[in-house]
Amino acid sequence: MMVTNDSGTWLLKRPQDFAPAEFLELVSLARKGAFTDLYKRTRIQLSANRTAPPLDPGHNFSINRWSLYAPGTTYSLPIIETTALTINALLELFGEDMGCSCGTSGRGSVPQGLVALPAAGADTCTTNRATSAQRRFK
Repeated sequence: MMVTNDSGTWLLKRPQDFAPAEFLELVSLARKGAFTDLYKRTRIQLSANRTAPPLDPGHNFSINRWSLYAPGTTYSLPIIETTALTINALLELFGEDMGCSCGTSGRGSVPQGLVALPAAGADTCTTNRATSAQRRFK
Protein backbone atom coordinates (compact mmCIF):
# COMPACT_ATOMS: atom_id res chain seq x y z
CA MET A 1 0.00 0.00 0.00
CA MET A 2 1.24 3.47 -0.86
CA VAL A 3 0.11 6.51 1.09
CA THR A 4 0.67 10.08 -0.06
CA ASN A 5 -0.28 13.43 1.45
CA ASP A 6 1.18 16.92 1.92
CA SER A 7 3.84 15.54 4.30
CA GLY A 8 5.25 12.90 1.97
CA THR A 9 4.83 9.50 0.34
CA TRP A 10 5.20 6.17 2.13
CA LEU A 11 5.20 2.49 1.31
CA LEU A 12 3.49 0.31 3.92
CA LYS A 13 5.30 -2.96 4.39
CA ARG A 14 3.48 -6.28 4.10
CA PRO A 15 3.26 -8.61 7.13
CA GLN A 16 5.75 -11.02 5.50
CA ASP A 17 8.29 -8.18 5.27
CA PHE A 18 8.86 -8.25 9.04
CA ALA A 19 11.04 -10.56 11.11
CA PRO A 20 8.98 -12.81 13.43
CA ALA A 21 10.01 -10.92 16.59
CA GLU A 22 9.21 -7.55 15.03
CA PHE A 23 5.87 -8.88 13.79
CA LEU A 24 4.95 -9.91 17.35
CA GLU A 25 5.72 -6.36 18.52
CA LEU A 26 3.38 -5.00 15.85
CA VAL A 27 0.62 -7.41 16.92
CA SER A 28 1.08 -6.18 20.49
CA LEU A 29 0.68 -2.55 19.35
CA ALA A 30 -2.51 -3.46 17.50
CA ARG A 31 -3.93 -5.24 20.56
CA LYS A 32 -3.21 -2.15 22.66
CA GLY A 33 -5.03 0.05 20.12
CA ALA A 34 -1.83 1.99 19.34
CA PHE A 35 -2.70 2.25 15.66
CA THR A 36 -0.76 5.47 15.01
CA ASP A 37 2.42 3.87 16.39
CA LEU A 38 1.68 0.73 14.39
CA TYR A 39 1.24 2.78 11.21
CA LYS A 40 4.47 4.68 11.76
CA ARG A 41 6.44 1.47 12.43
CA THR A 42 5.20 -0.27 9.27
CA ARG A 43 5.95 2.45 6.73
CA ILE A 44 9.00 3.45 4.71
CA GLN A 45 9.22 7.08 3.56
CA LEU A 46 9.84 7.30 -0.19
CA SER A 47 9.57 11.06 -0.56
CA ALA A 48 9.28 14.15 1.65
CA ASN A 49 6.66 15.49 -0.79
CA ARG A 50 3.32 14.36 -2.14
CA THR A 51 4.05 12.09 -5.10
CA ALA A 52 1.46 12.25 -7.85
CA PRO A 53 1.20 11.81 -11.60
CA PRO A 54 0.41 14.86 -13.75
CA LEU A 55 -3.24 15.88 -14.03
CA ASP A 56 -3.33 16.30 -17.83
CA PRO A 57 -5.61 13.89 -19.76
CA GLY A 58 -2.70 11.81 -21.01
CA HIS A 59 -1.93 10.77 -17.42
CA ASN A 60 -5.21 11.12 -15.56
CA PHE A 61 -8.97 11.14 -16.03
CA SER A 62 -10.52 14.57 -16.68
CA ILE A 63 -12.98 14.15 -13.81
CA ASN A 64 -10.02 14.16 -11.39
CA ARG A 65 -8.42 17.39 -12.53
CA TRP A 66 -10.32 19.78 -10.22
CA SER A 67 -9.97 18.16 -6.81
CA LEU A 68 -7.34 15.46 -7.06
CA TYR A 69 -4.39 16.02 -4.71
CA ALA A 70 -6.11 18.93 -2.97
CA PRO A 71 -4.12 20.30 0.00
CA GLY A 72 -4.89 18.46 3.22
CA THR A 73 -5.98 15.23 1.54
CA THR A 74 -4.46 11.78 1.92
CA TYR A 75 -4.56 9.15 -0.81
CA SER A 76 -4.06 5.43 -0.32
CA LEU A 77 -3.07 3.38 -3.35
CA PRO A 78 -3.25 -0.40 -2.98
CA ILE A 79 -0.49 -2.29 -4.76
CA ILE A 80 -1.50 -5.77 -5.84
CA GLU A 81 0.02 -8.69 -7.66
CA THR A 82 -1.83 -8.77 -10.98
CA THR A 83 -0.95 -12.12 -12.59
CA ALA A 84 -4.37 -13.71 -11.92
CA LEU A 85 -6.16 -10.55 -13.07
CA THR A 86 -4.10 -10.42 -16.28
CA ILE A 87 -4.69 -14.10 -17.07
CA ASN A 88 -8.45 -13.72 -16.55
CA ALA A 89 -8.53 -10.59 -18.70
CA LEU A 90 -6.69 -12.42 -21.50
CA LEU A 91 -9.05 -15.40 -21.25
CA GLU A 92 -11.99 -13.01 -21.56
CA LEU A 93 -10.37 -11.07 -24.40
CA PHE A 94 -9.65 -14.18 -26.47
CA GLY A 95 -12.89 -15.94 -25.49
CA GLU A 96 -15.88 -16.40 -27.78
CA ASP A 97 -17.79 -13.34 -26.52
CA MET A 98 -14.97 -10.86 -27.21
CA GLY A 99 -13.70 -12.76 -30.25
CA CYS A 100 -10.20 -11.27 -30.26
CA SER A 101 -7.30 -13.03 -31.91
CA CYS A 102 -3.77 -12.06 -32.80
CA GLY A 103 -0.96 -13.66 -34.71
CA THR A 104 1.55 -13.06 -37.48
CA SER A 105 1.62 -13.33 -41.23
CA GLY A 106 3.73 -12.15 -44.12
CA ARG A 107 1.33 -9.27 -44.77
CA GLY A 108 3.13 -6.83 -42.46
CA SER A 109 1.27 -4.55 -40.11
CA VAL A 110 -2.48 -4.35 -40.53
CA PRO A 111 -4.53 -1.77 -38.57
CA GLN A 112 -6.71 -3.06 -35.76
CA GLY A 113 -10.44 -2.99 -36.16
CA LEU A 114 -13.56 -4.96 -36.86
CA VAL A 115 -12.56 -7.47 -39.49
CA ALA A 116 -13.63 -10.99 -40.29
CA LEU A 117 -11.99 -13.68 -38.22
CA PRO A 118 -9.38 -15.68 -40.13
CA ALA A 119 -10.17 -19.08 -41.52
CA ALA A 120 -8.99 -22.03 -39.46
CA GLY A 121 -5.22 -22.34 -39.71
CA ALA A 122 -4.71 -18.85 -41.20
CA ASP A 123 -2.41 -16.31 -39.56
CA THR A 124 -3.30 -12.63 -39.09
CA CYS A 125 -1.54 -9.55 -37.77
CA THR A 126 -4.68 -7.96 -36.41
CA THR A 127 -6.55 -8.00 -33.19
CA ASN A 128 -10.06 -9.04 -34.17
CA ARG A 129 -13.23 -8.31 -32.27
CA ALA A 130 -15.50 -9.27 -35.12
CA THR A 131 -17.25 -12.30 -33.63
CA SER A 132 -19.29 -10.53 -30.98
CA ALA A 133 -19.63 -7.34 -33.04
CA GLN A 134 -20.92 -9.22 -36.08
CA ARG A 135 -23.46 -11.02 -33.90
CA ARG A 136 -24.70 -7.73 -32.45
CA PHE A 137 -25.14 -5.99 -35.82
CA LYS A 138 -26.79 -8.81 -37.81
